[in-house]
Amino acid sequence: MRYVKMVEPLEPYKLRITFDNDEVKIIDMAEFLNRKIYSPLKDFEFFKTVRVDADLDTIVWENSTDICPTVLYEIGLEVFEDQALETIEA
Repeated sequence: MRYVKMVEPLEPYKLRITFDNDEVKIIDMAEFLNRKIYSPLKDFEFFKTVRVDADLDTIVWENSTDICPTVLYEIGLEVFEDQALETIEA
């Protein structure tokens, strides 16, 4: 099981997450936004309030919405040091 160490919101509705094994992945949250529990995240200002909850070892928003870190790890696209963000978003 992987744990989230750091999170950075990106546009549009993407997250850059660093996991406990120091892998960095980009997660596209767009597919989640149509689910009722995640619908508040459609407000991009609210989306950007994401943070790491050390007790849960994953990301959370101010309304206590969270996502399993294993799911985030599995759906994320790995970022390599020499890889530009634009190539990941394409």
